[in-house]
Amino acid sequence: ALVAIQKGDTAARINDRFSGRSEFTKICFWHQNQNKLQVGGKGDEMGYDVYEACKNQGAIIINGHEHTYHRTKTLSSFTNQTIASSCTSGSTLCVGPGRTWLAVVGTGGTGLRDQVRCAPTAASAPYASLNTTDASCPIWASIYTNNQGAQFGALFLTFNVDGNPKKGTGYFKNVSGQVIDSFTFFVD
Repeated sequence: ALVAIQKGDTAARINDRFSGRSEFTKICFWHQNQNKLQVGGKGDEMGYDVYEACKNQGAIIINGHEHTYHRTKTLSSFTNQTIASSCTSGSTLCVGPGRTWLAVVGTGGTGLRDQVRCAPTAASAPYASLNTTDASCPIWASIYTNNQGAQFGALFLTFNVDGNPKKGTGYFKNVSGQVIDSFTFFVD
């Protein structure tokens, strides 16, 4: 199930859109961000309620707006940027009611941007954040901005991997064919 969110949508609207849906995989997507849920210079625009509602529905979250790519580990709270204690890996993610992950994919348009938040980063792909002084930084499993030599690219998700409807894989590939980030996810 895909649910497109717009600025001003509420948790009640999101819950209504998912009501009665039985698909294993759910995705919420929208354009704007919250400051601590991106590594660029964007401010708070969406509010945390939409993130929390999608997480509580067990939906993967995809945003744009910030002209970079970055992906979190599995989170149990977007409001507090809390990594789910039951699923802490950056390369194997979990999705289900109360926990999910976020990818910001803003690398398909114009003008890639610098990393403003959560430096320093790891020296090699997937460039995870090593900064522990800002509580919102350890959530990032992959960061790809001008600071890492970013090129335009796209996120690819595959569902029903190995015939398992609850297993998926993802990867971010740039226009030069380089895979910057790859991961597996499991739906509860």
